Amino acid sequence: MIEWLISECVDEDGTPVVSGWFDEKSRKNRAFRKLQNRLEGRLDAIRAGGPDLVVADSGISPHIDKIRISGRLTIRVFLVRGPTDLEVTLIGASIEKDRKLIEPGIEEDARQRQRRLADGTAKRTEYVHIPALDS
Repeated sequence: MIEWLISECVDEDGTPVVSGWFDEKSRKNRAFRKLQNRLEGRLDAIRAGGPDLVVADSGISPHIDKIRISGRLTIRVFLVRGPTDLEVTLIGASIEKDRKLIEPGIEEDARQRQRRLADGTAKRTEYVHIPALDS
């Protein structure tokens, strides 16, 4: 079985956009670690069989998909397929309230990251799989 690669965009300062977002948020609220554990389960499913069973259309762009994770809080993690075959790239995350994103500018950030991935100018790194996070 071929395993899918999961990478994530890196900001200008070298911080991975999704794992850095979780690290920042979990300092203030430990519920984010539980949500990150749930995300890890979804990413394991993508690694094993691809994104088709796990992701949904984001509504931001036809090329951007989302993973919705629910708990005490609800978050959306945005991803695009590629830039290579059998690869998805995480491009952002946001808290969701009443089905609306509350992180300022996340939709435009996701579009810009998708465009930079498409034209080859985006920096990315392999997403580090964390088997069990302390919750």
